[in-house]
Amino acid sequence: MKKYSLLFLVFFAFFLIANLPANLFASSVRQLNLNIGTLEGSIWQGHTYNPKLGKIDWDFSPLGLLQAKLAWRVHIEQTTQQALEFDIGINIFKQLQLSNATGTLSSTTLKTFAVLPDNIASFMVQIDNLDASWDADSFSTRPNSLQGLVQVKNLNILGEHLGNYQLHINSENQQLVAAITETNANLKTHLKATLSLSNLLNVEGDIETSDQNMRALLNSMGIKNKIVFKHQL
Repeated sequence: MKKYSLLFLVFFAFFLIANLPANLFASSVRQLNLNIGTLEGSIWQGHTYNPKLGKIDWDFSPLGLLQAKLAWRVHIEQTTQQALEFDIGINIFKQLQLSNATGTLSSTTLKTFAVLPDNIASFMVQIDNLDASWDADSFSTRPNSLQGLVQVKNLNILGEHLGNYQLHINSENQQLVAAITETNANLKTHLKATLSLSNLLNVEGDIETSDQNMRALLNSMGIKNKIVFKHQL
């Protein structure tokens, strides 16, 4: 009888853990200043809504346990054409890790987060296998490391169609570094961009164009074939 009682308690404990409601973590999530709706489901599988990003779904990833971490697969969908998927987890060293991030976002979405000013640029962003990590004990908005490829497609600035570009990101110690090159674009670029810990943006490299309108625009901005640009964000 004691044997069956113990077995019942074990199964009951697993049942409670498996069905922990997601809203238990609502206060913790909102400390990140995320404007989200009601958390529905459990901490292992559920969904919520953000007015800027759209529907957010999460599913627990058991395979993460083999890497000594708790991990979830997250799917964010604003429209059918604009969605983002990634794995997020925390390991035994208290490192928060985002990995295998892929998806597409529009400049309109970024503008809603005040990342870009209105009516200057429009484009689509395609993210390919982006990885990032943070120290969970001193979490900040800037990751300790960030690697991956980000493609900017159909870039349009002030009515000028500039084409497609790609950013190869390889950053360590919270200093963001990206190499910017073009793919089928009016501007031929080979640039290196860095963002220091003090938020100083530095862009250096070569930029060329055979398009007369684009050359006139660059000249009006004081940009020749070589570019050295510094801006405090």
